[in-house]
Amino acid sequence: MMKVASELKEVHPDVSEEFELANLEIRVGRERDEALRNLAERTGVDDLRSLVAMLIQTDKFGTSIAKAIRAFSDSLRTKRRQRAEQAAQKGSGKVANPVGPVLFPLCSSPFLPGSHQLNGHTRQM
Repeated sequence: MMKVASELKEVHPDVSEEFELANLEIRVGRERDEALRNLAERTGVDDLRSLVAMLIQTDKFGTSIAKAIRAFSDSLRTKRRQRAEQAAQKGSGKVANPVGPVLFPLCSSPFLPGSHQLNGHTRQM
């Protein structure tokens, strides 16, 4: 966990501090799963809670942490991509609403009756 904390220090100093604190709890004598649960409770971040649950399970069942973290990171990437797609869909509707009333008259004005007379009138000037 110290390696994770040192790697995150530059990019995410708050998360790094939380991992360092969890490591200190373990060094003081707290059980690893309890220290990890405390980490999840202190932060209140759902993704970190999921990570902690996954780490506790791998420790409990003796499975490979590397494989579990790879699978977890893949699922986080998928979630992030889905959130971005949902935000893009919501954003496109917000942009289309104000732009529609402005663009529609501009695009349809050549087809309105009398618009050819206006064009002819401007050529004579």
